[in-house]
Amino acid sequence: YTDFMISSIGLEAFLEVARTGSFTRAANNLGLTQSALSQRVQKLESDIETTLLLREKVGPKLTEAGELLLRHAQTTAEMESDLLSRLGLGATKGGAEGLRGVLRVGGFSSVMWPLVVPAFEKLVAKNAGLRLECMVRETRDLPGLLRTGAVDLIVADRHLDETSFESVRVGFERNVLVGPREELGARAEAFLDHDPEDNTTRDFFRLQKWRFESVRRDYLDDVFGILEGVRRGWGRAVVPEHLVLKDKQLVVDRKARPLLTPVFLVRPRLPYYSRLQRESFETLERGLRATLGAASQARRA
Repeated sequence: YTDFMISSIGLEAFLEVARTGSFTRAANNLGLTQSALSQRVQKLESDIETTLLLREKVGPKLTEAGELLLRHAQTTAEMESDLLSRLGLGATKGGAEGLRGVLRVGGFSSVMWPLVVPAFEKLVAKNAGLRLECMVRETRDLPGLLRTGAVDLIVADRHLDETSFESVRVGFERNVLVGPREELGARAEAFLDHDPEDNTTRDFFRLQKWRFESVRRDYLDDVFGILEGVRRGWGRAVVPEHLVLKDKQLVVDRKARPLLTPVFLVRPRLPYYSRLQRESFETLERGLRATLGAASQARRA
């Protein structure tokens, strides 16, 4: 038997650092000096005799114990939220029962605005107490958001092979080669990508068994910038087909084989999921499956 209890102010400080990935931002959000915030986290680590955060140059990083405490805190918070709702303290201002709270979703640019937001349209409209926060990041950065608790779930392009995550494949993006309807002229051999670490064009070339080594690449940050560059004749690009099905300014090269990229819905593996977590996950899963499937059907039609 032990009468030890985790300090609530220490836990609050730790959770804010984990969520923001910064002692400075966490201190500002909590109205503390950075020194005071650090002392609270250090006191918590001393109390439980465990290192929770590694202080690295790029920012704090959760240890295995830190990730465990984070998942425990998330579960406890969701159980408390559900309890309050069942006691009648979670109703909307109009008195009707509904989902309440903040749902934070991370995803890459080609799925967030075209697929994720429409999938949540009815859920948000029916629940006045629900607030949706979306974060667009490069695919390589999304798992880190989930590990630190910065988001509740992510839409990723790969299965996260970790016991702390639950990954569900909801479909595929069909990446196709597009160009403008007008002649490209001098820019015909240029290909537009996100950044130097974006391997989509390279993987597409490998699938076609085309040479990639001498390809000129220009970078336009996100998929919508890439599409605008193609429309203006700055080059060609390999992009998800669902973004260009109704675009009259672009032409798809139907001779080239499409590059299939899986789409996964990923959330932390918790012992308990609140009603908000359950319904939002199920809603997004249905919406993504339907939209990605509809895009494939439209292509065949």
